[in-house]
Amino acid sequence: MPLRPPGDSAAVEDSGSGSGPVYIDGINEPLPEGETLLWEGRPELIPLAMRALYLRLFIIYWAVLAVVWLGQGLVTGRPGSALAADLTWLVVVGLVGSGMVLGLAWAVRRSTTYALTDRRVVMRMGVALPAVLNLPLEKIQEANFRGFRDGTGLITFRLPPSERMGVVFLWPHHRPWRWGRPEPAFRALPDAEQVARRVGAAAQAALGGEGPQVTDAGQPRRSRDDSLRGEMSRDGVSGGDAPAAAGGMGT
Repeated sequence: MPLRPPGDSAAVEDSGSGSGPVYIDGINEPLPEGETLLWEGRPELIPLAMRALYLRLFIIYWAVLAVVWLGQGLVTGRPGSALAADLTWLVVVGLVGSGMVLGLAWAVRRSTTYALTDRRVVMRMGVALPAVLNLPLEKIQEANFRGFRDGTGLITFRLPPSERMGVVFLWPHHRPWRWGRPEPAFRALPDAEQVARRVGAAAQAALGGEGPQVTDAGQPRRSRDDSLRGEMSRDGVSGGDAPAAAGGMGT
């Protein structure tokens, strides 16, 4: 996959106006002539921290640790003042740790841009080592979508076996719990249903109606409208944050 370091971006103009070059946010090179920018966006901060950076698990772990610690103190008869000091210490450390995770999520979000053109999926990513990943639509074998109750969603892209890339390079912009064959992903995406429709439509248009459709990779945790049901395949239903492999339509 072509890689290039991003630079400062100009304001994105209307790609259909023909009034000048069109830039993707954070990338200092304009789109090639004739290529149309269909959509761009970035992850939501709190969902990104909770699911991609596992802030929820950290909070649960620290809460369980606090309960066990205080319970042990009560059983052993520790004074109330000592228990209060222990609780204060646990809360402070937990807040500091949560703040560090949120700070990392903010840095990841700030350095990330997801974009879709009529030719490719573009991912600007990387906090310490910025890079741009281009996924030509004709190389995407399957796209999986998963929605969550907070209104965000996950869209993953399955590539041919020859297009291999490491989890370390993609992190956290990859399909959860898929280590052997990592799949690039749009994480914690607002309005993910509409973006999924756009991805499917762009792939179909680029490949003359033979491109992969976006597959719903799990039973949604919130209600969906009938139009989405009509546009997405329903193969392979699973639960949890990690989408199960679903039988998307390949090329």
